[in-house]
Formats: sequence, C-alpha cells, structure tokens
Amino acid sequence: MKHKGKTLIAALCAAALLLTALLGFAGCGAAEKSADYIEPVTRSYGAGDAAAEVVQDDFMENNSYAKSESAPQAAEGTDASPQAQEKIVRTFELTVRTESFDAYLAALKKAVAVNGGYLENFSVWNSSYSGSNRSASVTARIPAQNADAFLAAAGENGVITGSTESATNVTLQYVDLESRISAYKTEQTTLMELLKKAESLEDTLKIHKRLNEVNYQLENYTAQMRVLENRVSYSTVEMDISEVNRALVEEDGLGTRIKNRFLENWDALIEGLKNIAVGLIGGLPILLPLAAVIAVVIVVLVKVRKKRKAKKAAKSVAPPETTE
Repeated sequence: MKHKGKTLIAALCAAALLLTALLGFAGCGAAEKSADYIEPVTRSYGAGDAAAEVVQDDFMENNSYAKSESAPQAAEGTDASPQAQEKIVRTFELTVRTESFDAYLAALKKAVAVNGGYLENFSVWNSSYSGSNRSASVTARIPAQNADAFLAAAGENGVITGSTESATNVTLQYVDLESRISAYKTEQTTLMELLKKAESLEDTLKIHKRLNEVNYQLENYTAQMRVLENRVSYSTVEMDISEVNRALVEEDGLGTRIKNRFLENWDALIEGLKNIAVGLIGGLPILLPLAAVIAVVIVVLVKVRKKRKAKKAAKSVAPPETTE
C-alpha cells in the first residue's frame, strides 16, 4: 500500500511539472506572436528595398488609423461642459450719430484700449459738399469677454440708431483642425524616428519627401487654427459713425418718431440752403467772368437789333422815287 501511495504521489508530481511546462511554452508562444505583430512597425528601416516598402506601408496604415482616431480623442480630452466645447465667432455692426464728432472718436479709441482690443480699420472723410459734416468707418477687434462692456461705451457721447449682432458656431471646424494637426504631428515624429534609422540614400529621400509634405500641411492647418482662434477670442465690431447737427433720441414711440423725422427734414433743408449759398459764393470766380461775357453779348445784340430797326424805319419813311 505504501509503495502504491508513493507511486501515485510521483505520478501527480510528474503531471504537475508537465502542466507547468506546457503553460510556460504557451506563454512564450504568445510573447513571440505579440513581437511578430509589432515587428513590421519597429523593425530597422533600410534593410533593402522590400523592407523599406513594408515599413512605409505599415507606417501609412498606422497613420491613417491615427487620423481616424484623433478626432474622438480630442473630443474626449476637452471639457465636458457645452460652453467650453463651443467656439462662437461674434460680429457686431453699429450705426452711430453724434454731435461731438472729435470727442466721440477720442473716447472710442480710449474704450478700445481699455478693453484690451485694437483698431483694424479707422478712416474719416467729409460726407457733404460743404464739408461741415463728417463720417467715420471703424472696425475694432475686442476680446470676446469684454465685447459687452465696449458696446456700452460705444453708446456714450452719441446715439446708436441701428445695431445688428451675428454669432457663428465654428466648433466642428475647430475640432477638425485640431484633429488634423494632432495627426500630422504624430506622423512628423514617426518620420523623424524613421529618418534616424534609414540606411540607404533612396530610403532617406523617400522619408524626406513625405516629411516635407507633412510639414507643409502642418504649417497650413496651424495657420488656419491661429486665424480661427483669433476670430473666436476677439469679437469684431464694425461702426458707421456720422456727425450731425442734432443727435436724435432713440425711437421708442410714435411721437418720438415724428419728432425725429421733422428734425431730420429741417436739418436737411438748412443744410441744403447752406450748400446752395456755398456753391454760389464759391463759384463767383467762374460766375463773374461768365456774367460779364453774357452781358457784353446781350449789349451787342441789343445794338445790332436797334440798328436793324432804324434802317427799317428809315426805309418806310423815305418817299418813293418818281420816273419822268
């Protein structure tokens, strides 16, 4: 019985050793399969033309995968709140009338500086023949968080007679550019690593060609991203400013509208009379010589006409001649 027990124990020990050996062999095989799976990507570049083509193809496939996966990763890495994800481009258009034209423009420039913005366009010109009234066209870029404060300042020293606001959601465009930039950066890094391992001139030239294409695309999309970020970060305020003799109040009722139209027409009449007076007085250097010439012509014509009448009268008074 003791001999049989020892034999059973020895058989169990042998089975255990055999099972352990089998598990270890299976683990080694799995490790070898894993190494074979990543080997085409990590093998040394330049082991002949065939090997070079295999590495290039494997890299492009992996890069395509990176491109397809980059957008979801970028979306997951951003803030989960809707306001943080949305990229909004805000544009404002204002029509302003002011009696204090110079003071208004000075205050406007100060408001732009105080709110951390800058002037993209600033032009002033005379809007009437007499030159008494002026107009200005202003395009200001204001940080998005300070846009409302700037709009409040724009209503001081003047009356905003018209305003429009537009908001464009560019979130999808922003995420697309972000994904493309991330994918091209990954490809750029991989190409640089492959360039270090290149062993032949042909392989080096191939990598350089692709690297130049990647750098070009990366610079292009990066520039587009900067422009888009600037449009989102800075709101655009376009202003049409007019100098008037009397700043009208905001139209909030029928009586105010009638009053404004009456004052506008009265100012237009006065301005028209001023323009006529300025035109006549300003045209005297031309009108006086012209009037003198016209006067001389009239005097000559009158004299010629008088002579003709005198001749006709003389002929009618003279007796007819008689014949013998």
